[in-house]
Amino acid sequence: MIRFELEPPVRTTCHCCGKPATRLTRFVYDDFGAYGVYFASFAPQHRDVKAIVSIGEWGDGTTPADRAAFAMVLWQNAGNHAVTLVDAADSPWNDVDLLGPVLDRDEALVHPRLEDVYNVTDHMFSDDPEIIGFFAKRAR
Repeated sequence: MIRFELEPPVRTTCHCCGKPATRLTRFVYDDFGAYGVYFASFAPQHRDVKAIVSIGEWGDGTTPADRAAFAMVLWQNAGNHAVTLVDAADSPWNDVDLLGPVLDRDEALVHPRLEDVYNVTDHMFSDDPEIIGFFAKRAR
């Protein structure tokens, strides 16, 4: 079972169109402690959420080398949730060293922690009130 620690959303402007946007920072915990973090960004004028999930060791004495980061885009298609992994160069967070190496799509698809990443994204759609609200507004 995982749970999120929800930092307050940051209201900002979209880097591509200059309109209002929201940025999220979320810490991911399981029964054994912290094991991930994700950042997400979205704007009402766009149909998707850009995100990055970092999975690995986050305890005392760990370094970014103990983690891997998975860049992605989340959206809804006919009411269904969808996720696609993207290359590191396509992520707004590709230079955030704290997350660990940002994997390109081909690397991410064969990474041994990919199932954990998809578990986090499932919970993003069901447990993160900001992401839920974004997609609820898009469905109207």
